[in-house]
Amino acid sequence: MKWINFTEKSKLVLSMATSRLINSFRNPSLLTYANILCIKDDEIGDMCYSLHVFEMLRKQYPEAKITLLCKSYCLPLVSADPAFNSIITKWDDANERYDLIVDLKVSWKSLRKALTIWPKARLDRGTVRFTDAFQHLYPHEAETNFKVVAPVISALNQSKIPVMTIRLEEQLQAEQFISKNNLHQFALFHISARRELRKWPLENYLYIAEYLHKEKNLDIVFVGGPDETADVNNAISKLTFKAFSSAGQLSLAALAGLMKSAALFIGNESGPLHIAAIMKLPCIGLYGPGPQIVFYPIGEKSKFIHHVLPCNPCDQIHCIHPELPCIKRITVEEVKSKIAELYI
Repeated sequence: MKWINFTEKSKLVLSMATSRLINSFRNPSLLTYANILCIKDDEIGDMCYSLHVFEMLRKQYPEAKITLLCKSYCLPLVSADPAFNSIITKWDDANERYDLIVDLKVSWKSLRKALTIWPKARLDRGTVRFTDAFQHLYPHEAETNFKVVAPVISALNQSKIPVMTIRLEEQLQAEQFISKNNLHQFALFHISARRELRKWPLENYLYIAEYLHKEKNLDIVFVGGPDETADVNNAISKLTFKAFSSAGQLSLAALAGLMKSAALFIGNESGPLHIAAIMKLPCIGLYGPGPQIVFYPIGEKSKFIHHVLPCNPCDQIHCIHPELPCIKRITVEEVKSKIAELYI
């Protein structure tokens, strides 16, 4: 928890205390649950590394009603997930008598909800984070989420591999995009990120795009949301060959469908990178000021480059090396080396 501020640490400690109070030191695995609320009011990458948790809960409690509370923009990632009976995006809609609350994103709202509903049992990431930090452990997010529900999951139902379910219509949307643009072998690029300090320089992406197109005969498709369309169009305009854009054209689920047919993904630390990782697409993540390990892309086909400086991790806003931030220390030769490792 060394990268978490005092307020966040306080929430995690209070969350652990709340679970101990609600559970009254009982063993949650010995209780029965008919109505389960999973809280993952979080970002895209965080949701990606929670999907195995929902699968485990469904296998463990096949007859239970399982509800997910998440952010509205994460809906495409989970809308086809067979683990859920219902998915809600508003806190006021979580108004049933839940037997079990699985809190994968501790917040003041989730703490109030637990104390208001007072379920039979509560499992939370605060307890896991506190316990791990005490042992100086900072595991991957997928491992942390696994640990949250592990107390109630039998060995036969355990899984540490997130899997995303895509509807047929979203897969068809992806296939139509491929057909419309006459794509064959292609690489996906995501050049945006929420923070400027997490963005690899555009000129480097353009160099790698030219390299992949010329040396590997790959088409290049830039991906992103509607708010990233201008940046993508600007990048495409600077290339010497015809590239393509799916920015604002495909939902997150359709983007996942597109990744089934791609040869490679290269991008900054952001949601699309993590979708690529759980879709088992060979991918290269470019990391700047974020913490080590916790959000590295998962899977055997996932590579990353991260120049970890003594100041890491930071607030991702104020850089003490403005002349050469950590993300800019990644060279195009390093990326080409990772491409070679993936046999592209």
